[in-house]
Amino acid sequence: MAKSDKVTNIDNITVSAAVLADLFSVDPRMIRYRAEEGLIVRAAKGRYKLVESVKNYILMMKLEKEGVSTEFADGEINLEE
Repeated sequence: MAKSDKVTNIDNITVSAAVLADLFSVDPRMIRYRAEEGLIVRAAKGRYKLVESVKNYILMMKLEKEGVSTEFADGEINLEE
């Protein structure tokens, strides 16, 4: 059995679109689409920042549940608003 170390910081973890898609129960194409909108945070080609992307996705879901639109006239999501 492999020894596991305690992880204290996950801020710099990057994952593939497939991993995020599995986490959010969506198609990997949806991850790429949301990255183009700015919701999913791209770290490099084919890699996405896990923590920031999860936080943004949860925020979007909360806003949508409250009936707040997360899309704006230019078609991009503005999480700062």
